[in-house]
Amino acid sequence: MGLWEDRLRSHAVHGTFETVLTALDSLSAEQVEQAPDEVERLIWVVGHVRERLRTAPPMSVPAQCPEQLNAQLNQVNQAIAQYAATGQVPQLGNANNAADTLLELARVLPPLPPDVVTAEAGAYLERISGMVSTVVGDAAKDRERLHDAADALDARLTSTAQQLEQLEAGTRTQVTKLDQAIAAQENQFDRAQGERLAAFREAEQERAQAAEAAAEAAGERFATTAGELTDQAAGTLKSLAELKRQAEELVGAIGVAGVAAGYNETAQREERVADVWRWATVAVALLAAGVLVAALFVDHSADGSWQRLATRLLVSLSFAGVAAYCGRESAAHRRVAREARARHLQLAALNPYLANMPEEESIRLKGELAPGYFAPASTDRTDGAADAGSGGPLSREQLTDLVQALITKGSPR
Repeated sequence: MGLWEDRLRSHAVHGTFETVLTALDSLSAEQVEQAPDEVERLIWVVGHVRERLRTAPPMSVPAQCPEQLNAQLNQVNQAIAQYAATGQVPQLGNANNAADTLLELARVLPPLPPDVVTAEAGAYLERISGMVSTVVGDAAKDRERLHDAADALDARLTSTAQQLEQLEAGTRTQVTKLDQAIAAQENQFDRAQGERLAAFREAEQERAQAAEAAAEAAGERFATTAGELTDQAAGTLKSLAELKRQAEELVGAIGVAGVAAGYNETAQREERVADVWRWATVAVALLAAGVLVAALFVDHSADGSWQRLATRLLVSLSFAGVAAYCGRESAAHRRVAREARARHLQLAALNPYLANMPEEESIRLKGELAPGYFAPASTDRTDGAADAGSGGPLSREQLTDLVQALITKGSPR
């Protein structure tokens, strides 16, 4: 056996052909009757492609052809298995679509010899005839089962009719007895009903009297309880109003304390910046003094002494100018720190000062003091001091919100 023939004859595609044909043969008669054309075409296509691959010379079969045929046969087998499990006819349509691809792939194979075609047609006819015989046999069996079931049903209907006649006769007898018993029971019921009605009226009258007495007692208890609840509600509302007033005073005090803390932070920051500028002033002033002292000890009789003296005096004056600028910046920051410290102390003492004053007077004073606390601390600072400060003035909206939070005393909204 040559290499090409061995590779073709041992390929898994031959087993897949048998698996597909076995799956088609395993379909039940009902499944074949649902889609006979689809099943017939699948049998013919799979058998035809198998015979073309089997009779083809191994040297004429492309190497990738068996792999492609095997992949398509697996798709056909999966669709047939899904149809067998669910009974959905569209699954056979998917199988025939894969069979179309099988035919396209089989075009690269040589055509079948005439004798093989004749044998294939005969085998195909035998397979179809077997399927038809199976379907016809199943139909005959079903027809026989239906006839047997119909005969059994007729026998049961005859027996049931006889039983119904007997039950009807017995029912007529029982109806006569029941009519007599009902007449007697109606007489007894009328007598008992009259007795029960009299007893019910008497009990109803007693219950009405008891209900009136209970309603009067409940009305008295309701009036007493309503008065107590009204007093308790009034006390509770008064306590809630007092708690609301205290909470609003606490919120106002927290707001004032927060603004005071802001001024305190500003004062501390400005003091630190002022100390830095002060030490810078001292250092630059000492440097200017050192240059000036060095200028005094220049040998005036030497050549170029006056030029060195002028140069050192110019350098000393430059350092003196820098020292003056640093001193002015230190003074500006010191002035801002004093103003922030003063406002911090004023705000810290504001609530204790206004605690014992009338509410209207306290609100008026807070409204007058607020613009001074939230306006810019100083308007004559230099550009450098302004940059070292804590920021620009508040906007009109911010000033309005802060003043309202400061002077609000819990008036109803």
